Amino acid sequence: MKFRFLFSFFFCVATLNLQSQELIRDLSISVSELGEELSNAWAGGLNYAQYSKIDLNADGKEDLFIFDRSTYKILTFLNVSNEGEIAYDYSPEYERIFPEGLKNWILLRDYNCDGLKDIFSGGQGGIKLYEQENVGGEISFNAVYSSLIPAIYDFGSPFQAPVYNISVDLPHIGDIDNDGDLDILNFSDGSLNVFYYKNMASDLGRCDTMAMELVNRCYGSVAESAENNTVFLEHECDFNVVNVKSLLDKAKKFDAAALENEGLHTGGTLLSLEINGDGYPELVVGDITNDSLILLTNGPSILGPDSMVMQSGNFPASFSDSEKISFYEFPGAYHEDVNNDGVRDLISSPFSRFSSIDDFSSWLYLNEGTDENPNFILEKKDWLQDEMLEHGTNAMPVIFDYNSDGLGDLVIGNKETIYTATESEASLRLYENIGTANSPEFTLRDTDWLGVSALGLKNVYPAFGDLDGDGDMDMILGESLGTVHYFENSAGAGNPVDLVIAELSVMDAFGEDIDPGQDVIPQLLDLDEDGLLDLILGEQWGNINFYKNIGTAEDFSFELINEELGGVWVDNVLGIQGNNVPHFYKNNQDEWILLTGNEIGTIHRWNEISENLDGVWNKQDSAFVDINDGQFSSPFIYDINGDAFPDLFLGNLRGGVTFYKGQFFDGIEEVQNFSPAVNIYPNPSIGLFSVEFSQNEKLPREVKVLNVLGVEVYRTGIRGLNQRISLEGYSSGMYYLLGEYELGVFELGKLIIE
Repeated sequence: MKFRFLFSFFFCVATLNLQSQELIRDLSISVSELGEELSNAWAGGLNYAQYSKIDLNADGKEDLFIFDRSTYKILTFLNVSNEGEIAYDYSPEYERIFPEGLKNWILLRDYNCDGLKDIFSGGQGGIKLYEQENVGGEISFNAVYSSLIPAIYDFGSPFQAPVYNISVDLPHIGDIDNDGDLDILNFSDGSLNVFYYKNMASDLGRCDTMAMELVNRCYGSVAESAENNTVFLEHECDFNVVNVKSLLDKAKKFDAAALENEGLHTGGTLLSLEINGDGYPELVVGDITNDSLILLTNGPSILGPDSMVMQSGNFPASFSDSEKISFYEFPGAYHEDVNNDGVRDLISSPFSRFSSIDDFSSWLYLNEGTDENPNFILEKKDWLQDEMLEHGTNAMPVIFDYNSDGLGDLVIGNKETIYTATESEASLRLYENIGTANSPEFTLRDTDWLGVSALGLKNVYPAFGDLDGDGDMDMILGESLGTVHYFENSAGAGNPVDLVIAELSVMDAFGEDIDPGQDVIPQLLDLDEDGLLDLILGEQWGNINFYKNIGTAEDFSFELINEELGGVWVDNVLGIQGNNVPHFYKNNQDEWILLTGNEIGTIHRWNEISENLDGVWNKQDSAFVDINDGQFSSPFIYDINGDAFPDLFLGNLRGGVTFYKGQFFDGIEEVQNFSPAVNIYPNPSIGLFSVEFSQNEKLPREVKVLNVLGVEVYRTGIRGLNQRISLEGYSSGMYYLLGEYELGVFELGKLIIE
């Protein structure tokens, strides 16, 4: 098939693509640690994960869905393992199918018995529900309710209000009464008792709705202390009833004053599962004040069934031959089949957003028993994290040739790695590039390069440049308190660096400590092009400071010229401060371009910088190619594969790094001979057809369908060599299929719908 455009508007599509689709997600660069290749190196890290299973690619296997609470980031992994095995490949192309703006927590459950997992997520004081639709293998989600899942309450007279849930509580969503529909357990509005919302769908002879009714306001006959995670068993609350309506005379109305006197204890997680095979589901409780999970054993009681009769703070060690879960803050637990043996395993991670253990925070327990009588054995404490570039909290990548072999190596700074409530440290990690100029490959050389952790700093970020004119690269280190530290390289040109701290606090030209603000991010470059390296410092409040080098090539001296360089601010109403991470680079017209990362995770691009250092720069992109891999974005541009196109390394709050390969084109001449080999069949069709690609060709990212007027009527991501597409119900006529490749948008063929 010869490359061609269909109409003149197709030329516009391709041209726009070549100009604006500048960076392509790339997972192919090999990274190894201790001789083992990281299978998901560029997934972007994990801090505080929530786990669910869902079939993303219609192959009959349930894949892995993760929602990281620290950044509200969705990550999708394809299940590529066989029965009894564990292998998940990071596949970010599926993340786009999930609704934007989901927060607090996400659990995937099949609410309407159609075999498809739907989305339950925290809303404003309640729970949102999105139903999955799958048409021809294409997944989409649509809101079931205009707002939140409703429920019937009866405290004297029936009324309808949302199922109660606040942002710091994780509910249990599952079939509590074994009647085939999904019920909900959640903490009460005082977070002292557990509400049981029963789904009345099966009672109505159906399984396609959430007909919720609050039937028990003191589920399990338990109460939790307002001060800590102490649980009181066989708690005699008069409103612990099986049915509020029928036993209304025994119920008490909520007493707001009493709740205020008892204290409000917010922040908890719930998981209901069978432990001892007696038919009474147990309850696992996590609390914001505690480091472990409490197991409440359910059983017959003087207060009747669904009453907890025993508790243990050693879950799951209390009934398994294993170690108890222990984070120093706020654990949550998830019950999913990880190793494809048909028996659900246990995964635990902090339900925090900040400041809990962040590098060994994904504990996987494999179930060597059954669902009814589990035996959870600890497999590892860093599941999936051990397959990624992972450096605690706020990873900040920089490329620098530390051994002078002509290849850019990877240095990763961070805010900190958190070990306990009182122990954390920041450090630099060094990954040497052992590949070639055109095929990079990184291997870990040092987890605490230069011994930076011993300085007791936080938020460490390095910048490199020859500040003393001896031909080798020195280092400036920014940190959280705002001062900058100077490391002098005495190795000499052409040798591996020998960096030693020379100034604990760099002073400016007037003898004052350089300290413009907190969380300073340095870059050394000759911005004013006078032959001397200047110092750029982004900072917490979102601005950029310009320190001009007024010294010499052999003896630097920095003077603050501008605290609001370029009029650049990255503060945002959605963020508290800004946290500007600036990175300047030259484009192919030898013009300065600035990328800025920020607290909410977006990237902005600024131009009109050269010859305009005293002016206001132009914000070229409000969201640089729609890239957002999580909060506290930290961009660094460097051509790592020698193709003359700048690539992007991007750090984030989760402690990971993502990589985007540069694809800049000035025209279409160099790709006009590209001819995708595609078979579209049956053609004509009634709207259900397949697109088959050659095994020897790279697949497009997406296929678009346009009508004869050039209007896009359908698009889908590509899952494999044979893509099934359904346009059933579309108008009869001719349609054009386009493939969106890294090189541009190309015609794949025509389709006739009869």
